[in-house]
Amino acid sequence: MSDEPLFVRIRRDGAAADIDPSESGVSGSADALIAAIRAAVEDRDDPTAADRAWSRAGALHDPEVLDQALAAVAPSLGVPILAGLRRRRLRDSARIALQTTHSLDTLCLVSAVLGAVGAREDAAALEIVAVHPNVTLHGATALANLSHWEGRAALLRLLSRVDGAERVLVIDCLLPFVREGAVRLALVRDAFTGLDEPHASAIAPAVVDTLDLAAWLDEPRTSEDLREAARRILTLAGRTADGA
Repeated sequence: MSDEPLFVRIRRDGAAADIDPSESGVSGSADALIAAIRAAVEDRDDPTAADRAWSRAGALHDPEVLDQALAAVAPSLGVPILAGLRRRRLRDSARIALQTTHSLDTLCLVSAVLGAVGAREDAAALEIVAVHPNVTLHGATALANLSHWEGRAALLRLLSRVDGAERVLVIDCLLPFVREGAVRLALVRDAFTGLDEPHASAIAPAVVDTLDLAAWLDEPRTSEDLREAARRILTLAGRTADGA
């Protein structure tokens, strides 16, 4: 096992980084996870103690309690100044953990934390880790949760950097943003390029249900390559241009 932090290995080797997923899939209570995250923030000026606290939090990482924990440690309501201070301290601690942890579970956890409290400058680091298949779910979801447009821009770039089940995850994260022209265009023109048929067929119905591809076909200004792409997505979804 390499002594390098996971972030360093993924930044260098991308999806090919050798990361053992065997230790992931642990679980814990929301209260225990909240306590561990708060301890990591309180110890933020002591790198060794903060690292131990984030490792404990990672070992308690359970998707079923994650949302509850984030709501407790990253409040969006209350006294604005105090809430802002807590969020900033949490963000700063999570940023350090993202780039220094050796634990896959902790990397996934702090990615989710940065999705909740991060800023535009966190998009680049989240995009780096989201390339790895063991982190794509948490990384892409975090990018979708960032309020700044750079989160969506990173997701659009990920479309050409991941494949298979990971591409499906990225497409799913982009679907809520179809009001944005760049997202609509990418979902039709780029998202299915090179994607194997089983995965393409699995996500195509969701794209068809979200986008009015029939309107693309009826629009005279639609280029022929986009028409062809729209027809393929409809075919993959088992639909026709009239919605049948």
